[in-house]
Amino acid sequence: MGAIILRHSEYILFYGHKTSTDGSVTASCTQIILTANLAKFAQNPTFAEWLVATAPKVLAEASPWKRIWGIGMAQANPKALDSSQWKGQNLFGFAFMLVRDSLPDI
Repeated sequence: MGAIILRHSEYILFYGHKTSTDGSVTASCTQIILTANLAKFAQNPTFAEWLVATAPKVLAEASPWKRIWGIGMAQANPKALDSSQWKGQNLFGFAFMLVRDSLPDI
């Protein structure tokens, strides 16, 4: 399955914080991202329609500097289209996919 590579221009409040050894910082940030984006997409039909239309593609935050929230490589990197080649966890992409799957049918 191919990936849709996104450049997300917004930065999250906790971006740059190191993950604690038990993952609590990442877990807290992920919940914030899920809650905020569900609210954002649920209240904006245009954004929601766009996000729902990306299904069933995998969404990815393409940034060579983001190895927790992104895939750890640039959009222009040919390997960015292959999730088995990613150097990052892509938590942003997975959060967007969860939001996409949680939106009511449009």
